[in-house]
Amino acid sequence: MGGRVEKFSGGWSIGRREYDTPDGPIALNAWHQDQVVEVPDGARTIASNDFCAHAGLLYGDTIFTLQPHPEIKGDIMQIYLDEVGHQSHFPQEMIAAAKTEHGQPMSELAMAARMAAFFKGRAPV
Repeated sequence: MGGRVEKFSGGWSIGRREYDTPDGPIALNAWHQDQVVEVPDGARTIASNDFCAHAGLLYGDTIFTLQPHPEIKGDIMQIYLDEVGHQSHFPQEMIAAAKTEHGQPMSELAMAARMAAFFKGRAPV
């Protein structure tokens, strides 16, 4: 779509992360190393933090993208941390921190409602 995605030089983002949005802060689970580093023409950033400058993008009123994972709820994240997190290519200090933060309040249901409203044409996110 004209932007640029790359394996982020800052490394991985794993676990609960807070993002700034036009409607206030949200907390969602992340598990990624690739990031949008240049926003495509016509897209606007709607979610960001110090680590991931373009965590959420809107392309007009038809495309809504997120880098974090609202579909990874607490129980699923716990499985990822336990079953996948021990692999050597994941930073173990980040896995340990994610396990410590696990269980804190999350915004996945609010984000799901926001996404549904967007696609139904009822929310200007």
